[in-house]
Amino acid sequence: MRFEQEHDPDPIRQSFQEVDSVKDLPGETQLIIGQYYNSLLENINILREASEKNGVSENFPMSLTEDGIIKYNAFMQKQISDLQQSVKSLLKGMNMIRDTINEIAEIVEGELGDDS
Repeated sequence: MRFEQEHDPDPIRQSFQEVDSVKDLPGETQLIIGQYYNSLLENINILREASEKNGVSENFPMSLTEDGIIKYNAFMQKQISDLQQSVKSLLKGMNMIRDTINEIAEIVEGELGDDS
């Protein structure tokens, strides 16, 4: 069954969206992806410099698709980071539930112990 987006009762489905380009994402997300991209470029340049010093620079030739691959990796890093945050939030919630259940169990055990 499909719902109109504004009436969809599933909060998980509401957190997903299709994008055709990084430009379709919110500005804050674009900034974060840009930071990942710059970090990847920096690491690749460090790797290239090290490989040139060691005489194996032919293993890292520049290619036309390289920039696209780096951009894709930056985008994937953002998605992975967001998933990690979601998992962390879920774990925190589950721990809170566990603590609440333990507190209730202690209260119930205390009340049962008082009846004897």
